[in-house]
Amino acid sequence: MNSKSVSIVFILTLLSFATFSSLIGPIAAPPAEIVVPDDYKKIQWAIANATEGDTVFVKAGTYYENLIISKSLKLIGEDKSTTIIDANGVSHGIHVKANNVHVSGFTIQNAQFCFGIYLDMKKGAVIKGNVVKGNQLGIYVYYSGSNIIINNLITSNQYGVRVFFSSGNIIADNIITSTRSYAIDLYGGSRFNRVYGNAILNNLYYLSCGIHIGDSDPDNIIYHNSFANNTRQAKCKSVNTWDDGYPSGGNYWSDYSGKDLYSGPYQNETGSDCIGDTSYRINDDNQDRYPLTYQWPDTTPPTTTNDYNGQWHTSDIIVNLNATDDKSGVKETYYKINDAPPTKTVSADGQPIITTESADNKLEYWSVDNAGNGEFPHRILTGIKLDKTSPFIGIPSQGPPGGLVEPNQKVTISVEVTDGLSGVHEVLLQYRYSVDEGRTWTMWTDISMTKTVGDNYVGEIPGLSTGTRVQYRIVAYDNAGNVATKGGLGQYYVYTVISEFQMWTAILAALCTLSVVLLFLKQSYKKRRISESRIF
Repeated sequence: MNSKSVSIVFILTLLSFATFSSLIGPIAAPPAEIVVPDDYKKIQWAIANATEGDTVFVKAGTYYENLIISKSLKLIGEDKSTTIIDANGVSHGIHVKANNVHVSGFTIQNAQFCFGIYLDMKKGAVIKGNVVKGNQLGIYVYYSGSNIIINNLITSNQYGVRVFFSSGNIIADNIITSTRSYAIDLYGGSRFNRVYGNAILNNLYYLSCGIHIGDSDPDNIIYHNSFANNTRQAKCKSVNTWDDGYPSGGNYWSDYSGKDLYSGPYQNETGSDCIGDTSYRINDDNQDRYPLTYQWPDTTPPTTTNDYNGQWHTSDIIVNLNATDDKSGVKETYYKINDAPPTKTVSADGQPIITTESADNKLEYWSVDNAGNGEFPHRILTGIKLDKTSPFIGIPSQGPPGGLVEPNQKVTISVEVTDGLSGVHEVLLQYRYSVDEGRTWTMWTDISMTKTVGDNYVGEIPGLSTGTRVQYRIVAYDNAGNVATKGGLGQYYVYTVISEFQMWTAILAALCTLSVVLLFLKQSYKKRRISESRIF
């Protein structure tokens, strides 16, 4: 191929590549992470060298800077307690001048005459998980919409969160305290903002107020906040909504004096529901219809305990479950017995009752509060012991037998006793006697029987005088407390102590009887032999 042909092919290749590149457009670089102070010693230098979408990660330390963020990026601190942006009393801590900026993990402090965080005519910002303290104005939202301010500690500022001519913002789950003026301030035409889940408390200066809403700022919704121990709880000059309906509820007000005896949308149904029965009045145009009787937020589940004592029981066991919740209150307690469905509730089914005989019954239980927090993992109680069956007592053997007991001769009683669940605890040989032919009897005497081989128990009745009548029985206890008694047809076994003469008489009588039987058998045998010889 000559040089002219090579040149033509090269030019066509370049043109093809150019055409392909124009079709797919430029290839964007993936977002980068810039680390301060590893890559840049100052946070502002890192921001200046970042591109849209990058993350600037700031390691722990104190940075005396007044930041301006003019591009969409994430500014992330290593730890909000130890990663500090100190405005040094000069200007703003962080001035946001771009959309979609995310700031989290910092302490922003010491903007004594300015704003800790300033959202300046922007949208889509997320200000999350920061400590904002010691500033003239903690967080200022100016002509900005659709921003989220969430889970921050905002303390010791002149104003906590101030929103001017801004709509569609969310202020949620923050703690705002020790504010010298308004903890939350919506003014200058701020509408359709949602304020919920905040703990607004201990704002006790002379001019302090939990929330202030101006006269041109309607249609905001404020619910599930805790307004506690503020100089003034709320001040509102336009019509806004102060609850999330029923049963979600409104806000907690520490100065609310109403009762919680009823429930339902009109608070006229039987039973309390952690919502006050009467509204909390801010003014004629603004009322919290469903004031909460517990401090929001409630993120802690109830605690449920049981009263099982760990011992064996002989009848069905009622295990009482007691649930407590010091904020929103207990909504329901659930349980399952021995993993058997269905799941039951204390309100509908009563306290759990263990009815199965076992050494290891199982009870799984848990409670849920009115804020939706549930105990997890569920609590498990095992080893619930129930034995409703008495021990088994076999037929006792007596030595010597009843008609051969001589004066002062001990009588040995042996018997088999078993218990297949809780086990045998004690076996007693109880006896009493009469020396006047049964007209009067002694009190019962207990003899503890001794376990010998296997499940056999042995006890001895002491020797008694001639003519004494003796009654005895076996009493067995298992470890659960069940008791069984064995005593023959008349509720006890009997024998009489005979004299020596009576004993020999009985022996002679027995021998005579035996002789007669043997003689009879002998004669019968002879007759059979004679009959057989005649046949043959």
